[in-house]
Amino acid sequence: MLFPDSAGRNLWLDWLSPIVDLTPGLPGYFSAPRTLAWDAVIWAAAIAACLGLTKWLSTRIPLRPAAQATVYVAAAFLGAMGAVEVLWARSHAAVMAPTASQLSVLAHVRDRGNRRVFDVGRAAWVDADVALARLDIRSDRLPPRAEALSLQVAGVAPGRYLLQTDPRVRPGQRLALWIGRSGGPIDEWPREEAGMPRLWELTLPAGARAVVVRADPSGPAPPRVTLRPMAVFPSPANVVDADEVAIRGARYGDLRAFAFEDDVWLEPQGVWVGGGRAGRLVVSAPEGRSRVTVTARAGPPGARVTIDGPGLALVRLLGPLESLTLELPVDAPSRASWITVRTDRGFRPADYEPASRDRRFLGCSLTFQ
Repeated sequence: MLFPDSAGRNLWLDWLSPIVDLTPGLPGYFSAPRTLAWDAVIWAAAIAACLGLTKWLSTRIPLRPAAQATVYVAAAFLGAMGAVEVLWARSHAAVMAPTASQLSVLAHVRDRGNRRVFDVGRAAWVDADVALARLDIRSDRLPPRAEALSLQVAGVAPGRYLLQTDPRVRPGQRLALWIGRSGGPIDEWPREEAGMPRLWELTLPAGARAVVVRADPSGPAPPRVTLRPMAVFPSPANVVDADEVAIRGARYGDLRAFAFEDDVWLEPQGVWVGGGRAGRLVVSAPEGRSRVTVTARAGPPGARVTIDGPGLALVRLLGPLESLTLELPVDAPSRASWITVRTDRGFRPADYEPASRDRRFLGCSLTFQ
């Protein structure tokens, strides 16, 4: 309670209540050193008042000893909750942590198809589109000593989002967007010398394990970035798991590719799928494109390649380094196309190139146009 970390977080309080931010409601030496004594007085007075009221009531309402102990414990908890409410109101802190509660709304709209959401603040049911338009997802409690982090949100549902920066963006300051455990950023801003846009669009056709925005660590303090949902996509027909989310993402020209398994490698030149395994990908295309051209190339030993996608079931035996080209249709609402690639054999680059130290077991490569 007295010693949170440098970001003002109590990890045990986060574990105790992942949705409600309890830290501002408790006395803290580093988070509120000037009001620590008053905070302690408020806590002591609130608990003492509830215990005193309970004692007064117990003299008029006969209770068994066991019941009295339960009532006194409940009174102490009520006093603690009252003290938390007072400190929350004084610090103007957000009672609900948006990362957990607002993402829960997205998950309900996506997985259950709920078209109405209960608004606790208004005590009324509202349309799902209205509720989504009011969401304002931020990472209010970033990890301590985070390296130039502007946004970090885990478990983002598939949909179309807007990333909005606050006015603190300096001219020439660069921001980079990362998906999950990607080896590099999926996008960077500004792309030109025109300056940093306040808004840019992010389409997640399969959701993401994490959406992270990092600023240039050599620049000024990182600006805050907000994630605003525009639309939520339902699960596609060929989804394996309702909770399936992309763990990596990469950009190839105007296309973005997202991977779901560790046996799919997103490299700068293209995508490698593990040998003897199935790799699932989703390719996101910009507005206006109805098809994506995919070229699959086998490794030095060749392989039998099976490709499944929307309206597509192809099996082809490819010789060493042989390739095939096909067209994938793009779904209009999500502007994406799903594809599953399987190979019956694989190879290790180090066995075919003496100078290579790559011992991965690869099956075939994919390039997109």
